[in-house]
Amino acid sequence: MKKLNIGCELDYKEGWVNIDFEKSEITNPDIIVDLNKLPLPFGDNEFDLIQCTEVLEHILYPGSLLKELKRILKTSGDLIVSMPNEMNIYERLKVLFKGYLETFEPEMPHHFHYTGIPQQKELYESLFKIEEIVYKPLEGKKYNLFFPRYYLTNKFPNLFAINMTVGLVKK
Repeated sequence: MKKLNIGCELDYKEGWVNIDFEKSEITNPDIIVDLNKLPLPFGDNEFDLIQCTEVLEHILYPGSLLKELKRILKTSGDLIVSMPNEMNIYERLKVLFKGYLETFEPEMPHHFHYTGIPQQKELYESLFKIEEIVYKPLEGKKYNLFFPRYYLTNKFPNLFAINMTVGLVKK
């Protein structure tokens, strides 16, 4: 089984092909790749499993990268993706009181894309079939006030989920 780990800086996986945009003090990727310059250096239908978590929001054209991942994923393969939910209640309050998100400071943007759960689902469903969705609730002491935190996260993910991890397969 051939596996690809995209954006491996904080999650280097033994037995996988680990790629990232640069070498760092934290990790040494197997292959350095600029994900904004496609095609990726892999063949069609090459991987059984691809993990691309917390990466798409850093890419100029995430839809183009997803199309490329579809190309290199085997027909029976699985793709695991996640992006932050920038529309949760905490992020909305930061915009209201600060005027901008911390991940998009005027001097140096960290994320290129700010999406909520509905936009992410629409993007994924345009190219893949969704097999599974896992919502991660807001965390920390201040959110313990929301006693039914997991209920609220699953019932209203756009407001209470910090991110959404999705298992995808080719259509």
